[in-house]
Amino acid sequence: MTKVSNKQIRILQIGMHDQVGGVENFLLNYYKHIDRNRIQFDFINQYDKLCFEEKIKKMNGRIYKVTNVKKNPIKYYFELKKIVRQYDTIHINMLSAANILPIMVASRCNTKNIIVHSHCNGITDGFLRRILNFINKKYLIKKANIFFACSEEAGKWMFGDKEFKIIKNGIDINRFTYNENRRKKIRKELNIEKKLVFGHIGRFDEEKNHKLLIDIFENIHKKNSDTVLLLIGDGKLKNNIIETVKEKKLDDCIIMVGVKDNPQDYYCAFDEFIFPSKFEGLGIVAIEAQISGLPCLISNKVPKEVKITNNVEFFNINDDSEKIANCALNLINHNNSRKNIEIKENYDINYLSTKLQEIYLEVSKKRIVHFVYGLVNGGVEKMLINYFSRNNKDKYDIHIVTQQDSEKSCVQKFIDLGFNIYRVPEKKHLIGYCCSVNKLMKKIKPDIVHSHMTESNFLPNMIAKVNGVKYRISHSHSFLPNCSIKNKVFLYIGKKVSNIYVACSKEAGIYAFGKSVYFKIIYNAFNVRDYSYSNHIRNKKRKELGLKNEFVLLNIGRMVDQKNQLRLLEIFKEYQKIDSDSKLIIIGDGQLRNKIIKKINILNLNNIILISKTSNVNEYLQMADCFLFPTKFEGLGIVLVEAQAASLPVITSSVVPQEVKINGNDSFTILDLNDNDIIWAKSISSIKKSKKIRSLDTNLIMRKTHYNINVEYKNLFDMYDQLT
Repeated sequence: MTKVSNKQIRILQIGMHDQVGGVENFLLNYYKHIDRNRIQFDFINQYDKLCFEEKIKKMNGRIYKVTNVKKNPIKYYFELKKIVRQYDTIHINMLSAANILPIMVASRCNTKNIIVHSHCNGITDGFLRRILNFINKKYLIKKANIFFACSEEAGKWMFGDKEFKIIKNGIDINRFTYNENRRKKIRKELNIEKKLVFGHIGRFDEEKNHKLLIDIFENIHKKNSDTVLLLIGDGKLKNNIIETVKEKKLDDCIIMVGVKDNPQDYYCAFDEFIFPSKFEGLGIVAIEAQISGLPCLISNKVPKEVKITNNVEFFNINDDSEKIANCALNLINHNNSRKNIEIKENYDINYLSTKLQEIYLEVSKKRIVHFVYGLVNGGVEKMLINYFSRNNKDKYDIHIVTQQDSEKSCVQKFIDLGFNIYRVPEKKHLIGYCCSVNKLMKKIKPDIVHSHMTESNFLPNMIAKVNGVKYRISHSHSFLPNCSIKNKVFLYIGKKVSNIYVACSKEAGIYAFGKSVYFKIIYNAFNVRDYSYSNHIRNKKRKELGLKNEFVLLNIGRMVDQKNQLRLLEIFKEYQKIDSDSKLIIIGDGQLRNKIIKKINILNLNNIILISKTSNVNEYLQMADCFLFPTKFEGLGIVLVEAQAASLPVITSSVVPQEVKINGNDSFTILDLNDNDIIWAKSISSIKKSKKIRSLDTNLIMRKTHYNINVEYKNLFDMYDQLT
C-alpha cells in the first residue's frame, strides 16, 4: 500500500457515490479549485465505478476500492481500516447517520481529524435507515471532532446543538451565467425552440420527488399546451417515472436527456426551474439555476438559504398540484427577463475553496502538548517562550498543560504566542490528574507529548502511550546529586513510557536517562543580543534604585532550598566584613521567602534589596557587578548564561553543568559548596579588585554558540519535523 506523503496534506474523502449528486458535485468542484500542491483529495469507492473517476485520476487523486458496505459490512470495515490508518484527516460526507462505520473505523484508528459533513436535512426511505440515523447521531457527535454542514438546517438536523461550520457548496459563477447562444443551441437540438420550457436537474430518487413534479407539469400542460418539461439526471427510480409519464400520456412533452457534463447549457435553455424535493441539505442546483437568471419554484422542505436572488418562490409540497402549477405559471409571467442578476451571498468556488483549504491547513498542524508544573517565568518557561517566539505558526498547534497556579504575566506571554493553556489537578490528586489529562489527550489528539518535569514525566507520557500518541518526549531540566529511591523509580518508569529523550545539558541527560540511552541536548537558548552590556542601562537602573558607586551582588532564582539563598546570606555577611558598603539584590519568590526575611533580620543585614518579580531581568544584570549563585544543583542554570551574555562576572557552585561556562570567559569562578564563607567572600573581593570587570565581551562569543536562539532554535523544530 502506498504510504501517504508528509510533504503534501492528503485528505481522505468518504461518501462519494457512483451517480452524480450534490455531494459528488461538491467534492469535484472543491477538488478542481483547491491548491493541489498543498492539499490532495483521495477517495473511497465501494461501487463498480466511482462518480467522476477519470477526472479524479487526472488530478492525481487516489481511489481505494473497498467492498460495498451493504454486501459485507465486516469486510468493508477491515478494508477501510487499513486505508484510514494512513491518514491524519478524513472527511466523511453524509446524507444521514445510517452508516456509522467510517466514523467507528476512524475512532479506532485514533485519527487526528474526523470531519463529519452533513449534506441533508431529512430522510424518508427505509424504516431501518431512519432508526439507525436516529441512534447513530449521538455516537457521531461523540467521536468526530470537526463538524461541517452545507446549510444551517442540514447542520441542526444532523448535529443538534453541537457547534458546526457551514461550508457552502461552491460554484464556478462564470460557468453558470446566462448565455443566449447556449440557449439557442440546446433548444434547437431538442426541437423546443418555440416552447415554454420547465426544467429540473437531479437524481431519480425518492427525495427528489419526481412524482409530484410530473403531477405539477401535467396541470401546467393542461393550461398551456406549448410547454415542455426537461429532466436531466439518472437513478434507480427513472424507469418508474418513465412509466408514470406514459400513463399520463405526457411522453411527447416530457424529455429525459440523462446525465450531462454541461448542465450550464441546459439552465440557459430552461424558462423556469422547478425543485420539489422532500428534503435537501441545501440544493446546489437551485443556486446554479438562479445564477443562470432563472425564476425558481422551490419546495418548502428546501433550506431557505438557497434563495440568493429575488427570482424565487417557495411552495408547500402538501398543496394541491394544480395550485402549485398556477404558482409556476404566475412566476414565469412575472419573470421574463434574465438580465441584471443580483447574487446576495458568495457561493464563488474560487473564494470558498481557499477558505476550506485554510481549514484543512489549520487542523493539519502538528499538535504538540507541553506538560509543565506551572507558568512562573522559570527556566522551562523562558525556554518555551524563546523557542516558540520563532515558531512557524502555520506548522504547529501548541498546547500547555499546567497543574499549578501560574503568574498572570507569564500566562499572557504564552497566550500572545497563540498557546492553548489548560489547568489540571495537581499530581497529589492522582485520580483527578489522570482523568483530566486523559480527557485532554482524547480532545486534543496530539502528535507529540513533550513533558518537562523530569522525575514526573512518566505520568503524562504513560497516559499519552495509552491514548496511542506516537511520540512521547521526556525532557530533563534538572540534576539531583543525591537522587532518592522514589525519584529513581519515577525516572525509570518515565524512561520506559517515553521514546524520545531530550535534556538541557549533558549532566541533566545522564541523570535522567543514564549513559547508555541516546538523548538530544536542546539548550535553553535565548536572544543573546538582548543582553549586550550597556552603560546607559546600567546607570539608569542604578539611579532608579538609589545606587551610586556601591559594589552590587545579584542573585536571581526561586526561593526554594535548591537555590540556596539561606547560604547566600551567610556568604554576603562574611563579604560585608571586607566591604561594608556593598549591596545584595535578590530577585525571586517562593516558599522560603519568609525564612529568608527572618534570617536577614537575624544576621542584621541592612544592605539587601528583595524584589519579588521583574519584567526585565536584563536591566538588573546590567547594573550589577557580580552574579552570586551558590545553588545546590542545576539542570543547566540558564540565568548563569544570561549573566555571561551581559558580561557580568559570575561566582557559582561546582554542581552546575560544565556547559554553562562560555569558553574564553575567565570571569566565571567555580567554588565548592564545602568551601567556607571566607573563601567565597575572598573570591568576590578579587572580582571587585580585578580590572577585568566587564572588559570581556562574552556576548560576541555567545552569538556563535548553541545558547543563541537564532542559532539553536532549528534543532527543536527539526526534531519535531523529523518525528512527524
